[in-house]
Amino acid sequence: MKDTTAALEADSAVSEEVKAKCAAMDTDYEKRGKLRREEQAAVSQTIQVLTADEARENFGKTFSNSFLQVSSQDSRQRRAAAVLAAGEKLDARLTTLAMRVKLDTFESVKKAIDEMKADLKKQQAAEIKKKDWCVAELQKTKLETQEKSLTEQQKVAELETIQSKTSQLAAEIQSLEDEVAEMNKQTQLAGQNREKENKEFQTVVTEQRQTQLLLQKAMTSLKKFYVKKEAPAFIQAKSDEDGEPEFKDYKEQSSFGVLSMLQKLIADAKAMEAEATHAETSAQKDYEAFAKTTTAAIKTKLKEKTTKEKEKGAAESSLVEARQAKDALGTKLDELVTLKRHLHDQCDILMKRFDERQSARSDEMESLTQAKAMLEA
Repeated sequence: MKDTTAALEADSAVSEEVKAKCAAMDTDYEKRGKLRREEQAAVSQTIQVLTADEARENFGKTFSNSFLQVSSQDSRQRRAAAVLAAGEKLDARLTTLAMRVKLDTFESVKKAIDEMKADLKKQQAAEIKKKDWCVAELQKTKLETQEKSLTEQQKVAELETIQSKTSQLAAEIQSLEDEVAEMNKQTQLAGQNREKENKEFQTVVTEQRQTQLLLQKAMTSLKKFYVKKEAPAFIQAKSDEDGEPEFKDYKEQSSFGVLSMLQKLIADAKAMEAEATHAETSAQKDYEAFAKTTTAAIKTKLKEKTTKEKEKGAAESSLVEARQAKDALGTKLDELVTLKRHLHDQCDILMKRFDERQSARSDEMESLTQAKAMLEA
């Protein structure tokens, strides 16, 4: 992100520098053009004054052949003037110079020719330099625009990927939270059920133990009535003299059945207590195993949630950076569009008419060369 920002800042600085250079060149070009037009207007006006019939007559009387040489103009002057006049369509200054050939001395005309050729060469070189600069800057802007556009597309794809990942992580975190909440709920319900079952177990055990105590007291009380310490527990039946059986004593007949029944009831109560104790033990073990497993699962889920939250935080940071980079690229592309439009404003006409202007200027310089050669012949 820092490298991208630095690159963008550097590109912006170059863009501003190019704009400044372009503005300076435009201003300089306008100044030179304005100065040249003013010079041409002044020279043309001067020539009109000097070539007027009244001026010719006056100069002829005053300076004779030393200044304008109107009356004794030789063939070299006429040929040079004709060559320069032929270049009127190329540069109005050639017309002015042609008039000077007719009016002025050779040396001053040759000096003017040399100065004009030098100026034309400078213009030629400046135009070539500006064209090369235009080509280079337009190509540079084009390539940079393509590069930034491609980078912007990549950033858009990156943003979509990060947004998708962020949404997925958020959904996964929510799912983990729901799972943990459900497991906590189930653990709470299991604890409540276990508490209820334990209460029921305590009630059953208490009741069975109380039953056993009551039955035990009943047996003790009956034993005192039915069982004698010095007599056997059971008395065999006697036969009378007639041989008929004799009925047993009432206590002896009832004791066995009642005591056996009480013993059975006590045994049943103990069995129910044992069964309830076994069930309670199994239920407690199951609850503890469930609680342990659920606690471990909750711990794992929470750890996974923490990891995903960190990933989500990192993804959100990347998302912010990617958005900032995309926005910066958008700004840079806008600047490049403006720069490209500015370059076209400066360069399109120049490049469109470059060959024509170069050829015309070369023809001007050739005309100046020929005119000077005729004057020096």
